Amino acid sequence: ATPAVPAELPRPSAPVKTPVKAPKSKPETPEGLVTKADVLLSVRQHEAALAAFDEALRLNPSHVPALLGRATCVERLGRRPDAIEAYRRVLAADRTSEAALSGLAGLLIQERRWRESLEIVEESLRRRPHDGRSFERKGDILTNLGRRAEALGAYDVAAALDPTDENLRQKIEEVRVQQSQKTALTWLVVGGLLFMLTQGDKSGSPRRSSRASRLN
Repeated sequence: ATPAVPAELPRPSAPVKTPVKAPKSKPETPEGLVTKADVLLSVRQHEAALAAFDEALRLNPSHVPALLGRATCVERLGRRPDAIEAYRRVLAADRTSEAALSGLAGLLIQERRWRESLEIVEESLRRRPHDGRSFERKGDILTNLGRRAEALGAYDVAAALDPTDENLRQKIEEVRVQQSQKTALTWLVVGGLLFMLTQGDKSGSPRRSSRASRLN
């Protein structure tokens, strides 16, 4: 007898694959964007960092770290007028920001806007009265304004706070020389005027006498 052929066993069905849903991305926050921008800034990706700071400010226009980061970024891009305005925006939101005060003062000094920079430096010194860098900047500004005696006072305080700064000592010596030259020139001018007045008196006396004798 012919052996019976076993019936073909059914093949197991393939498991049904359940589609995996991609996790929903969390919405960006100003804090997260600032962290991202700081990383980009640290590797000198300034344009990308600026875009992240701007996005953070779109979400929260008064976010101080984003404002400060944007100011720093714009300054590094060499856009000085924009950076000045950006630092002013930081101070409008947080008047106590030492980084913004220092950044703004430095830019105003570079722009040779002496009176504006002096106001910012003095504001910084009111908050940090033992900041040698601010005293040195004050000396620089006063020197350029021609107020050398006051500049020496500011430099002396800065030197007392940092006695090892040789560049500062050189500035002090230069201003002292300028002050001495100014004093010497002043006395020279005064002496010249006195001499001219004295000579005028001497030359005027005979003429008056001669006129008087003619009248007689």
